[in-house]
Amino acid sequence: MTDLCRLMIMATITWMAFVTPVWGCPNCGDALSEAGMARGFLASLAVLLMLPAVLFGGWGWVFWKQARRYQNEDQNHVPSSSEVI
Repeated sequence: MTDLCRLMIMATITWMAFVTPVWGCPNCGDALSEAGMARGFLASLAVLLMLPAVLFGGWGWVFWKQARRYQNEDQNHVPSSSEVI
């Protein structure tokens, strides 16, 4: 194991030992009495659930457009006399 790997493991263990509980965890949402906080949790969870769909859908759309562009270029390509044998 390299020295950098050991350093990263030790830093992670040290960091985890001193982490305090977070107010923003969804499991503790029902313990908070403010209604605005509950709406915030709902909005953040909705965004996090939509994020993978938007990313994969966006990249899929880009690949689909590129494939169509290459397909149209191949169909519109007129071979020159040197290409026809």
